[in-house]
Amino acid sequence: MAKKIPSKSKDPFAHKIPKEVYLKVAPKLKYQTVKKGEFIETKGKIFFIKSGEIEIIAFTGKEEIVIETLFSGDLFGDFRGNKTPLIRTTPVSRMPNKLCYVPVDDFWNIIDEYPSMGLKLVDYLFTRQEQYQYKLHSYSLPAHEKVLYEINLLKQKLKQSFWGRLFKIPLKISHENLARKTGLNRVTVTRILHKLQKEGLVDFDPKTKEIHLKNTPHS
Repeated sequence: MAKKIPSKSKDPFAHKIPKEVYLKVAPKLKYQTVKKGEFIETKGKIFFIKSGEIEIIAFTGKEEIVIETLFSGDLFGDFRGNKTPLIRTTPVSRMPNKLCYVPVDDFWNIIDEYPSMGLKLVDYLFTRQEQYQYKLHSYSLPAHEKVLYEINLLKQKLKQSFWGRLFKIPLKISHENLARKTGLNRVTVTRILHKLQKEGLVDFDPKTKEIHLKNTPHS
């Protein structure tokens, strides 16, 4: 019996790639559910997020740094194969997630058939690497700049996500989560948010946990 091809509407990432590419990828997809707090082994696999939120973290030897937050429709995985990565990272699930993945060799074989898509992917990976480098650098920035940068980064990622392209989704994040993503403690984050709110740079609703950026150098 032939393997049934998943409906394109059920795979958020599918809306970011041409239909003919998706039809080649779909039969090779395998599905996986991960629990909150679970580290994800990416060796030999390229993952697509069906639903949930994944954090890409790096270890400096002393602390854990959250260098990117991925949402529904984003992809991550073993893009470099046997080559040593410039920055060693580990994806971790911060909530129950539904993922799908394809073996890395199959992924690159499909990409090779579509040069224009390959160029876009290279540009995407280069931009991501630059972002990772800046995020590591940002840990030496003043605390308020780190908070502003992280809020803006999260809002942009959310806006570019599958659901964010369909609906205007507000950024909701607790002080604890923002503290973890910036490497600051909760008390410091709370103090900075109140200060930024008084300065008219952000609006923060403690009940709904919604954060809105106003006119800032980062927005």
